[in-house]
Order: sequence, then structure tokens, then C-alpha cells
Amino acid sequence: GRQEGRQEGRQEGRQEGRRELVRQALEDRFGAVDEEVLAALATADVRTLRAVVAHLAVDSPSQVRQRLGLP
Repeated sequence: GRQEGRQEGRQEGRQEGRRELVRQALEDRFGAVDEEVLAALATADVRTLRAVVAHLAVDSPSQVRQRLGLP
């Protein structure tokens, strides 16, 4: 019912917030983030987003792309 919809909406909101933080972190570290990476972030699951953040300090841009399943 409505309760479920509200909970789903909240969860989606949190997802969006997390994606935004990851994007921000990538830009802070590497500068502009290309469209391909942004698109991959938009569809990445929580586990992938967490992995990107967890390794951000040591990963190269190409390692970040790999984590997101990009060539």
C-alpha cells in the first residue's frame, strides 16, 4: 500500500544521495567524471558504490571504471 511506496521512495532517495556523494568524491579526486562513468554510477548497486568509495584513495581512474564494470 501507501506505506510500502513511501518506504521504497525513501530508499530510492537514499540511493540517489549516495550516488551523488560518490560522484562528488570522484570529481574531488580526479576532476571531471566522464559520461560513461556517470551512467555506470546511475545504475550501480549499493555494494558497487561502497567498493568505489572504499578504494577511492588508492584506485586509479581505470580501476574505478573496472569496479563499475566498464572497459
